[in-house]
Amino acid sequence: MFPVKVLTKQINISSILYQEFKIEDNLYLKCFFACKNEQNYTIEAVLLDNDFLQSFIINVKKKNDYFIIDVSQFSEILKTEGVQKALHYLAQRLFKETI
Repeated sequence: MFPVKVLTKQINISSILYQEFKIEDNLYLKCFFACKNEQNYTIEAVLLDNDFLQSFIINVKKKNDYFIIDVSQFSEILKTEGVQKALHYLAQRLFKETI
């Protein structure tokens, strides 16, 4: 299921920060603060999936000519279908072309 690989050379991190997104009915994502280290990012996120709330860290790592979006290994969450949908949604918001 995880991670999401995205073919692009640049991202627009400001397009998701401090915003709420309705991914689908009963699935909401809010992204907060992001830290940057070279071309890698760490983003704080909260996901509401029906009545189940999870807070976690998303890593966006640069690899050659693509990026990898994944949940941080330090986040203690249940890797649900909602989390996977949230990562794919972010990939579409941050990047133009995903695989």
